Amino acid sequence: MIKRSVFAIAGLGSLLLFANSASADITSATSSVDISSSTTSSYKVKFSAKTLNNNANAKVYTLYKGVVLVDEVEDRVRTSGAYTSSHEPKIRYKVESEHTESLGAGPISDFKMSSDTAVYNPIDWTLVKEDPHEAKEYENLLVQSANEIADDTGIDLSEYTVVDKEVVFNLDKDLFKEVNAVTKISIGDTRPQIYLHESRESLYVLKQSADGESTVTEFVLENDKWEKQ
Repeated sequence: MIKRSVFAIAGLGSLLLFANSASADITSATSSVDISSSTTSSYKVKFSAKTLNNNANAKVYTLYKGVVLVDEVEDRVRTSGAYTSSHEPKIRYKVESEHTESLGAGPISDFKMSSDTAVYNPIDWTLVKEDPHEAKEYENLLVQSANEIADDTGIDLSEYTVVDKEVVFNLDKDLFKEVNAVTKISIGDTRPQIYLHESRESLYVLKQSADGESTVTEFVLENDKWEKQ
């Protein structure tokens, strides 16, 4: 059996280390999926992430985010924080991590996201090459979920584009704080999705609970301030 771990690094191009900087910036943010301690009879998918910064006085916090979208994994496979989809005979895991940094008790000074994906053959638990079509199918699951929520709630997403919370943070830190609060979920809920209008003056947060209930929270820019509808 092949046992390997995979490692992904979030964009370092704009995250260079400035030794004399007084600001608190995240210099790198990583996520990884690992099966190195697994055997064919007993295996565990491990997820980890790491946040590095440029200010010794700053606090960093790493959070693993994940919701099982499609779960056909055998009970003996213990997972934590993974987006999982099954494409026989392969199983695809995706871990998504959030990285925040702040100076002392102050507000968040920087925020980054990172992710990692790995595909395994559950028969012998080996790492296998990912098929681009399977990755696309995973993204289609998210689109399908968004369309279902839009139909349930009567919203129109035709002029909206899906974005992540890092985009929201760079757009407006106060808006990020509000969006971060409403994207909290419980076990069994589908992954929350954020849709930003092309005007960048309206934003939806789409959620679907484990029992199938759809909810949408709207934020609108009014007089240079984002208001929760």
